[in-house]
Order: sequence, then structure tokens, then C-alpha cells
Amino acid sequence: MSHAHCSHPASRSSALRRSGVGAFCVAILTFLASVWLIPATPALGGNERSLEASTSDISRARSQLAGAIQKDRFDEASRAVDELVKDGSKKAIDALVQVGLGGQSYGIERYIGSKLVGIPAGEGLDRLCYLANKDKRSSARIILTLVLSTRSESNAYKAVLTNLYDPDDSVSLTVIEALEKKDDLGSVDHLIEALARQEKVGRSGTLLAYEIRKCLLKLVGEDFKVSADWKNFWEPRKKDYKRPPPGKLKRGVTSVKRDPPAFFGMEVAAKNVVFLLDVSGSMEVVDDLPEDPGD
Repeated sequence: MSHAHCSHPASRSSALRRSGVGAFCVAILTFLASVWLIPATPALGGNERSLEASTSDISRARSQLAGAIQKDRFDEASRAVDELVKDGSKKAIDALVQVGLGGQSYGIERYIGSKLVGIPAGEGLDRLCYLANKDKRSSARIILTLVLSTRSESNAYKAVLTNLYDPDDSVSLTVIEALEKKDDLGSVDHLIEALARQEKVGRSGTLLAYEIRKCLLKLVGEDFKVSADWKNFWEPRKKDYKRPPPGKLKRGVTSVKRDPPAFFGMEVAAKNVVFLLDVSGSMEVVDDLPEDPGD
């Protein structure tokens, strides 16, 4: 009686290897495993490609602007400015301010300012507000302050008011001029505080302190010398204050007696005066007194 025998697995494997089929199958499986186990590299999406292209465009426009300013080529520089303003991103605004507001070209700086006043609200405007307060160059802070003073957004107004306390008087004076034009009573508290800070460091007689008081007079219609008088007057009235009609500005009582301006003891009656001091070497020569004082 014959019996059927089941082939042993090991014998089948040996047979496959001997026939060459097993080696082929092993190679195929090894290849497929290597493909499946390698992590797929994702293709760049549309946003990523757009970001790379934008960064490249900004770098190119920045270089173009720098080169055009150096060679005094206004048309070429203005095209680069237009491209950066149109981009409007944080990097584009940084490039525009750092390169374009470097004090090398007055014409380009004016052109940049004229373009920035119309930049849409958003990332670009937010960056302008930041740079208006943080740029290390006072000349750049002045230009950006003038730009932001034309805007109605709250963050732009906040940046302008912050520069009222700038360590450089030229920036603060720019703010005061802008606030006079805005004619907004909301700035009165800030002006009083700025005056108080000037007094605290012994600068109550500076041009800046004078311009602050002049601005307060224009906005409020009152005239006080020191910040304490201003605070006492303004605090209880600011919620519903109404300015006096034009031509009827009040003269507030001040706690400090104001003497007329003088130059070496001589009273100066005029308002617009220029003093010219000759400090040349010839002024060091002492003239001999005449023998006869009557001559």
C-alpha cells in the first residue's frame, strides 16, 4: 500500500534555491521592502514655493535698491521700492527701511514715504509701527513717524505717541508737529506727561518743552507754564472739554512768573530772532584802548 508523503518545507525551500527561483523572489522582496520603508519626501506645496519665490524677489529688489541708490539712479531705485511696497511683508518692509532710509538719497526717502502712507493695514503696517519706535537711526524714526501720523489706525497713532518720549529731541519735535496737525484732544495727556518728564530732568527751558507748551495752547486754548498746572486744569475737564472759539483763546494763570526773554541782560521784544556769534580767530584780538577816551 502506497502512502502519500507531504513534502517538508525545508526541502521545498532547498529546491527553490537550487532552481534559482528562490533567489529571484528574495531579491524582489528585498527591493519592495526597501521602497516601502524609505520615508516619502513630500513635494513642495504651493505656499512653500510661493514663499521661496517671494524671499528671492525681496533679496533681488533689496540689492537693486542698494545699487541704484549708490549709483544715484532714481528710476531704478523707485522700481525696487514699488516692488517691496507691493510685497508688503515683514521682510520686504525691513529691506525697504534698512536700505532706503539710510540717509543717502533724499529723493528716494521722500518717494518711499509717499508710498508707505498708502500701505494696507496688516503685516506691513505692523512692521512700520515697530520700526518707527525701534530703528536705531533717528532719521529713519522721523520719516516713519511722519508716515504713521497720516494713518487712522490705532496702532499707528500709538507708535506716534510713543515717539513723543524718544531720546532724540528731533524725533519728539516731529511728533509734536504731527499732533498739532491732527488736532486731537486725546493727545493732551501725553503732552502733559512729556512736559513733566522734561521738567524732571531739568529741561523745562529747552526748545522741546517750549514746543510742547505751544502745542498744548493750540489744542486746548489755555496757557500754563508747568505740567502741574496743566494736570490740575485738564484732569477734571478732559471728558467733556470744549475748546474756546477761535480768536478767544484763554490765558491761563501760571504758578511761575515769566520774565521776558533777554540776551546778555537786554530784553528781546521780537518773537523771531536769530543770534549770530562770531567765534573766528580775529575775535580773540584785543583792541588797544585809545589814549584819549574822548576820541
